[in-house]
Amino acid sequence: MKETDERKRALLICGFGTGDAEVMEQTYGRLLEEARKAYPRMPVKLALTSPKVIERLYAKSAVRLPDVQSAVIEILDDTASGGIEEIRILAVQVVGGSEYEKLKEAADTYGRRAGISLDSPLLAGPKIGRVADILVSETVSCKEEAVVYVGHGTHGRDPLGPAAYRKLEEMIRDRGNGNIFIADLQTGIGSIAGTLSKNAFRRVRLCSLMMVSGHHWLVDVAGDKNDSLKSVLIEGGYEVTCDRTCLLERKEVRNLLIEPE
Repeated sequence: MKETDERKRALLICGFGTGDAEVMEQTYGRLLEEARKAYPRMPVKLALTSPKVIERLYAKSAVRLPDVQSAVIEILDDTASGGIEEIRILAVQVVGGSEYEKLKEAADTYGRRAGISLDSPLLAGPKIGRVADILVSETVSCKEEAVVYVGHGTHGRDPLGPAAYRKLEEMIRDRGNGNIFIADLQTGIGSIAGTLSKNAFRRVRLCSLMMVSGHHWLVDVAGDKNDSLKSVLIEGGYEVTCDRTCLLERKEVRNLLIEPE
């Protein structure tokens, strides 16, 4: 695209976020910085979809980030930009759900003022095969160890969500890896344990398939309560380790998100 055209485009990075300012900087902050380097002539902004997270982040760290609609309006009204004609909304989401619906609503509402394109969630669009490649290439495993990537799930808010997780695991199998499994908290811990029991694994490594490994990871996956995934697997006789590294801490994933669809 010509330089003059690029100046009339803007990139808006949108995700649920986290109330922890340090984690926010390590995840969304890195994504924002790298996006600005990738598109130096284009306005690049960050917005959060969760009002609760916005308020928590401000209360704890005095960091104030806009919601999606406010950020879109700011871009459209920014006369210093020379007049924005196109806005790309980069959805920092693994699968769809209620937070993604907020992005659709913003695109529909303000699309009359500027051409707005909305990226698909990571596993719901054309980039899912690249995600499979990243997980296979970055996961070092042995025959006795199962590596389980655990996502949030959508809890019924996205009927296509469970199918996306299954598709990702199928793509990993197609790449010849039988030790990597894809799970989500919506499907249920019992289902994950049942899948592993059919194989001869002695050890299980739990890894994050979440944009940010926050409360659900710390409590429901790697927590010490009796019904956490880690505790259930230990009770089942497995040796369990947990890797909290989230998707946004993986440079390859950040690069993939920044790339246009």
